Amino acid sequence: MKRTSKNAYFKQLKNGRLKFLTKLYLHHCGKRDARKKAVREDENGFYVSPFIYQEIHLYNLALQLEEERLTCSVMPTQAKIDVFQLQIERKQQLPDRTLNIPEPLGYNHLGSEQAVGILKAKSQELLLLKNKDMEIWQLRNNQLYSMLHAKIAVYWGGVLQAYGDDPKIPPIVAIDHLIQGGSSTHEKK
Repeated sequence: MKRTSKNAYFKQLKNGRLKFLTKLYLHHCGKRDARKKAVREDENGFYVSPFIYQEIHLYNLALQLEEERLTCSVMPTQAKIDVFQLQIERKQQLPDRTLNIPEPLGYNHLGSEQAVGILKAKSQELLLLKNKDMEIWQLRNNQLYSMLHAKIAVYWGGVLQAYGDDPKIPPIVAIDHLIQGGSSTHEKK
């Protein structure tokens, strides 16, 4: 069964590539913007256009949606980890004979050391789940970044085709300085 993403940015892909109509549209936008002279050099020497800014803003929005999704998935797990930590501290403070206090997990009939061991194991399991969610979030952010580069590359191909052999236009456009939201998520390690 194929899982669909709630992030609309990913819906522009088919089999890991940009859809044909998306590519055609981006290429056309690049040619159109080049003819209208919308592609200009900014004060830092980088070539930008309103379309590039639009794509970067959409990328930043997609990153914020992914961060929200991560927060929603990690918060309950972190709450359970905190509850287990409190129970572990409580079990370690109580002597072995006063274990007739009702426990939410029903570990009051076990010895103190056994109950602490079980609670620590469950806490480690939840921590592992939280770390996996973080890895998935990082992977999705890297996918978003790669998609942004692919979209800008197709758009820039249209710009280059319209400009022809103009030596002033670079073969690749730099956009990393414009990205605000995900600068730490796509840095090379």
